[in-house]
Amino acid sequence: MEFRQLITFKSIIEHGGFKEAADQLDYAQSTITTHIKNLEEELEHELFNRLGNHVTLTNYGEKLLPYVKQLLQIYYQIEDLDDEPKGRLTIGISESLMICRIPQILEMYKKNYPKVQISLKSVAPNDIKAHLQKGVIDLALILENENWQNKLFYIEKLNTERMILAYSNTKQNLNTALYSDQFCSYQPMLKEYFKINSWDVQDSFEFQSIEAIKQCVEHGLGISIFPYFSIKKELERKQFTGEEVDVNNKGIATFLVYHQSKTLSSSEIAMIETIKDCAKRWY
Repeated sequence: MEFRQLITFKSIIEHGGFKEAADQLDYAQSTITTHIKNLEEELEHELFNRLGNHVTLTNYGEKLLPYVKQLLQIYYQIEDLDDEPKGRLTIGISESLMICRIPQILEMYKKNYPKVQISLKSVAPNDIKAHLQKGVIDLALILENENWQNKLFYIEKLNTERMILAYSNTKQNLNTALYSDQFCSYQPMLKEYFKINSWDVQDSFEFQSIEAIKQCVEHGLGISIFPYFSIKKELERKQFTGEEVDVNNKGIATFLVYHQSKTLSSSEIAMIETIKDCAKRWY
């Protein structure tokens, strides 16, 4: 039995399939298949029910999983004995942070810790709990309401964000709201702003991409709300107009999150320190 086979087994479960695990581990799919075939032969049990492209654990696979997790935790701790950050690190991150803040973090981190392989996964706040519990991500950097809490996680507020109501320079379609998807932390903030100010919203559109909303605002298709850092360049270039909003002192903040029971590796500790260092310079 090889640790790489156990890593493959765990990755298939976490990412939902053989192809997804291959993409995550940077293997050919045939390699993933070989790892599992060899593991099944050694254990003399099938580990997965294969239903087309969909796979589920067999009863034996279900019983094996907690032991694999324990073995891999010890394996990663042994790898960290020399205190040099290395291995894989997966970070869950909100889209706007991915675009505007993660480049600085990655540049600093990779300069200091080149042996760590980093994977970024865009996550919605409602997915954080499941992803952290299943080990799909190691750490999360997300936007949420300032009073956001969860007893399962270590949560540190890094920055309270300025929120900007944005509309076209020609002030077209001010009665059309451009919302991010329903799980976005600041969609309710925009709706409450409309309610408080008796804003006559006659139409609305919902998007999954903050970049798409920016383009629509610039072209006068409606109004929306953004964290200031995500539209700073557009405002400086006067691509559209913005005004700061405060909705009953209900702010949006950037949080660093990881599971309370998690034993942090040296690569994770280094990433946490890097994120905190960069956060000191956020506006």
